[in-house]
Amino acid sequence: MRITFLEEHLEARHEAVYAVCALMHVSGRAEMAEVLQAELALRTPAALAFVDELIGDVAASGLSRGHLEALRNVLSQLSPREEPGERAAPAGQAGIDGLADARALIHQDRVEEAESVLVRAAEASREAGDLRSEGRAEGMLCDLILRTVWPAPGSLERLAYHADRAVHALSRARDDVGLAAALRRLLVAALGLGDGPLLTDTLGRLGVVDPRGLPWWHTYVLAVQSDDPTFTRVQLEWCLNNMAKLGSDAVTWLPLCEHRLAVATGYTGDLSALPPTVAGEPPSPAVRERLEPLAARAERMRATTSSATIHRGLSAVYTPVYEALARCVAGAEAIDILERNASRSLLAAATPASDGTLDDLVRLFAARPTDANRRLLTVGLKRHRDRERIAAQRVRATGESPSPVTVQKLRELLDGSDAVLVRDRWIIDRNGVTEEPVDARVAPDARLFVVPAAGAWAEPVDATLTARYRVGLVPSLSILARVLESPARPASTLLAFADPDGSLPYAHHEGTAIARNYTESRVHTGAEATPDRYREEASGADVVHLACHGFYLPENPDYSGLRLADGALLWYADVRRIALSAALVVLGACHAGTGEVLSGSEYVGLPGAFLAAGARTVVAPLRKVDDAVTADLMDHFHRHHAATGQPAESLRRATAAVGTGDTVTAFQVFGAP
Repeated sequence: MRITFLEEHLEARHEAVYAVCALMHVSGRAEMAEVLQAELALRTPAALAFVDELIGDVAASGLSRGHLEALRNVLSQLSPREEPGERAAPAGQAGIDGLADARALIHQDRVEEAESVLVRAAEASREAGDLRSEGRAEGMLCDLILRTVWPAPGSLERLAYHADRAVHALSRARDDVGLAAALRRLLVAALGLGDGPLLTDTLGRLGVVDPRGLPWWHTYVLAVQSDDPTFTRVQLEWCLNNMAKLGSDAVTWLPLCEHRLAVATGYTGDLSALPPTVAGEPPSPAVRERLEPLAARAERMRATTSSATIHRGLSAVYTPVYEALARCVAGAEAIDILERNASRSLLAAATPASDGTLDDLVRLFAARPTDANRRLLTVGLKRHRDRERIAAQRVRATGESPSPVTVQKLRELLDGSDAVLVRDRWIIDRNGVTEEPVDARVAPDARLFVVPAAGAWAEPVDATLTARYRVGLVPSLSILARVLESPARPASTLLAFADPDGSLPYAHHEGTAIARNYTESRVHTGAEATPDRYREEASGADVVHLACHGFYLPENPDYSGLRLADGALLWYADVRRIALSAALVVLGACHAGTGEVLSGSEYVGLPGAFLAAGARTVVAPLRKVDDAVTADLMDHFHRHHAATGQPAESLRRATAAVGTGDTVTAFQVFGAP
């Protein structure tokens, strides 16, 4: 029996769970009818199976059995979802034109546009019943992943998704040549995901349609799965010497096999974008000459994409290239190379905001953090991320993606005594770039901007630095340039959100107390402190203060947020999308300052999102904080800040007044100090 991996195990399950959740949260008959009409996944066995699971675990779902049984009755009366015909229709011109356009875009490294064209071509072919064109479009999407963002996080799942669709379409089209190519891509995904049943099934089907190439793939699978380095090396060398068995498809798998052999022969790290002969060599002009075309290709792809997903994937794949290239040069040139790969997703266009269903899943998990509710939330997050990616594909790139700042440009923006500490190694100031110790180069009480190394975001800044300088953390030099280019403004108007759900009594008083320090203040508490009110009013405020609960999922840090009225979340994507002109944003919320680096060199964290949105300074904690201590600290902080306009010095004075402790030391300054 044919195993359709994502249809049965991922895609159908994700679609059904999300559709059922949407149906459970409708507010009336009209909305129910709309959801029943729009969500075709409700007409699948997976939807009924999920409702049956909920009925069997009423405590975890938080719903009454009667409601669930009524829901199941509604679903059982729906007509099944119709599947496309089993025979291929004549080729549709829209699909053929789309494939030709995509090839031209891929040749120009315009990845986002190519992906968008291929998605539309696959959809048009599917609607027209043109199975062969649909399968070819899905296969080209697989190749686009393999040639650009593989093996970035999530790329194997996306590869499996498109490969499975290609296999399904081409098998019904009776296109054995195309089917063999699609099965090879599905096999690579199964191997990477460790899906044994899918791997076995795919190898069996591949042997039927491509018996000549089967020995190659059998050898490759054995090599990858072996724990014996010598055996792996010998088998992979055989594969490289017998690429002809794969015919014209060999060009796709040659880099994959070379990468495996590079790792097997002693190289370490993510080397997918590095030629094996370069990866182990010391820096030299010859190595630089071979690396520069790779970095240039990454830049061409970045220049035409506004997708944060693609930027993260490119960072994951090409970070070894940038790091190796930076070792071939020194000083400002090395920093410029690394900056081209630093937090580019923050400079890209923001992703769509969350919908109400995802808020409901978060609220359910926050109230009852059971394994069942965590799984439900994980599925919801996966579904939302897929929708974000598909939405981004439907918008053609403008070719105007912001370029990263250079050291020369940044130096022009710095004031006379300002300095920037990059990766705890380089210091940039008006006079140039040096690797001297900080205290030998930077005058006491100067502004010191710190770009931490990738693993340093979880810890507070060294206390010796904060005692000697006014320190501000920044995710990248390009975000720092935005901060320095934004004009300083007096902090006279305050917008505050305090105790939105009634569980933080000290936060309620905190909002009232800090309001006295500003000429004009709007303080929203309880049911008034909604995300919609933030979206409406935040842009015009000089100071924005949010005293609430923070929400942070280590497994999904780019879905962190702030819990406002009725448990609704102000999401990371909301923050990034809503333009600010604020001199200061204060986040009096647990974990609101938590950030980390994903996918190579891509920072994710609420402080970075606020800075990218236009705030000059963000003050936020790295960990859980106490309500009462935070209120006291913020009272002192705002009193000093309203008088001086200096965030770092105000935090220093507030700390001295309140005393050290876990809550006090958790707060950090991001952006302009």
